Amino acid sequence: MSDDPKSDSLLEDCAAIIATLPQEVQDRIKVLEEKTMQLDELKQTLEKEGRCFGKPSDVLRLNVGGNRIDVLRRTLTSVEGSMLATRFSGRWDDSLEKDVEGNFFIDQPIELFLPLLNFLRARECVTARVPYAKTPRMNKLLQTDFVGMVEYYGLSHCVFPLAIFEINGDISSRISGYPDYRVNSEQWASFQLLPCDGNKYGKVKSFEVTLGDFTSVHVGWMLSPQYTPSYSMGDPKLGVGYMNCSVALDCRETRPGISFGERPSLDDAGGILSRQFVPINDLPSITKGSVIRCENYGEAWYVDGQRIKSLSKLEYSERYCPSFSVKGSLCVSNIELEY
Repeated sequence: MSDDPKSDSLLEDCAAIIATLPQEVQDRIKVLEEKTMQLDELKQTLEKEGRCFGKPSDVLRLNVGGNRIDVLRRTLTSVEGSMLATRFSGRWDDSLEKDVEGNFFIDQPIELFLPLLNFLRARECVTARVPYAKTPRMNKLLQTDFVGMVEYYGLSHCVFPLAIFEINGDISSRISGYPDYRVNSEQWASFQLLPCDGNKYGKVKSFEVTLGDFTSVHVGWMLSPQYTPSYSMGDPKLGVGYMNCSVALDCRETRPGISFGERPSLDDAGGILSRQFVPINDLPSITKGSVIRCENYGEAWYVDGQRIKSLSKLEYSERYCPSFSVKGSLCVSNIELEY
């Protein structure tokens, strides 16, 4: 013992701490051993599951409605995240329906499934000269059933692709596509959501826009570029709802409402005969995170689930496409197609 009581107390505290160290080390070693065992078990599980997945080069024998077809597994699994890809990943091979010869049985008419299969095959053969596979063209009697089958397999976004294009006068530039239909624009600009890559049949009838950070935004509909060969859409800087053949919700706090752009000719292109503006005095506050929904080609308009306006369906509605002008960011989702 020293003559300094404080030093003695400090030494006793250090001795007490040192005495506990061996046990603490043992406890930590035990925890590490337990975690190592858990990691080993997880590794074994993953290796076991990995063996359940098939190889992309596997040749699968299918029985499609009584017709024999051979196809590579990678063709059926080429659209990641789809129900078709999950079904034939290899993990569920033992539980899938098979015929008496052991061929995978697909209970679909061959006249529906074969065009879909050939479309998936064509996607594997794109080149610089043929940059995409064309959407299968079905006769009217089969179209509804084909669309239902495509939706069932989770392939709508692939068979009927869409993309967002910026409107730059008479030229449009592609901005984004599935799975992230997003716009980030530092300047005021106008955009359209259009069928692309050979899709001539799937048209958008309803959609939602979720707003990010923004200064100003218009959301609505405008005549598709393919129907405006004889005259210009107007200056994109005017914004959707003020450009020719367009209608949009103008979200300005000072003067919110539905704006209609005029139709500059009296041919059958469709559109609005004269410029109009319908004020909405009780429009809910529109801020970052607000969701604007347009249904059935402009028949119904919603803000954050509240119906704010009902209009007559646009004349020649099938010729219109979702359009929006924004300085800031937004994301398009919950897209409903019409064929």
